[in-house]
Amino acid sequence: KLLIAAHALDPGFQAKAAAAFGRAGGTGAGKPPAVKGFMRMMAKLDTDHADAAEPKPYENADTNRVAWVLEDADQLIKAEAEARTELGPPIRCKNNYQVSFDASLTKGYRAMLCNYVYDPKQTWGELESEVEAAAVVVKRLVRGVLAGMGAPEDDLADIVAGVDMVAAEFGAEMRESPAKLVVEIQFMTKEYYAMRKKTHAWYKVVRSDHAFGMVVDYAGGF
Repeated sequence: KLLIAAHALDPGFQAKAAAAFGRAGGTGAGKPPAVKGFMRMMAKLDTDHADAAEPKPYENADTNRVAWVLEDADQLIKAEAEARTELGPPIRCKNNYQVSFDASLTKGYRAMLCNYVYDPKQTWGELESEVEAAAVVVKRLVRGVLAGMGAPEDDLADIVAGVDMVAAEFGAEMRESPAKLVVEIQFMTKEYYAMRKKTHAWYKVVRSDHAFGMVVDYAGGF
């Protein structure tokens, strides 16, 4: 259900983020990654969210995200102000540029991560076509990952049926509910973006609490 919601709302969020990024003086695309994947969420269930209250997927505050690469601290401050104009005040910010932050915890990497509530001012019922299209994408992605891992055809069919069943809930009991989702913008200056490109694969190894978590995380690349 979370994946369907994330894929249904992502185009609207990305459009708002791009508008704010442009007003802040950003050039090119704002480095939007794909919606957070099924296997990464699965890995976090057994690691970061292992002790969280149910429903644990509620802890995923970065299913829809964008990374803004900025020239310097002044432009970063301006960009965050533009994000507030477009999305409202953040509900959480982790500013790892602060002098008090111990960068050894992130192997020297610094960025500012802010979470906002993306609200298109529509109900899930009004987004029926977006939900239907998102369900198609989720079925393709999840089926592809599990097929790459060698899952039996019967299990793959069950997964597809499960996605269809969940998608139907958006047009039933959720029809009148407002379509909102927590999103994330990562603000980084260009030197840290250059560092991230070289170190992220190794960071995936470091962030794994155990071998199985790392296997599940990397399985999302199948």
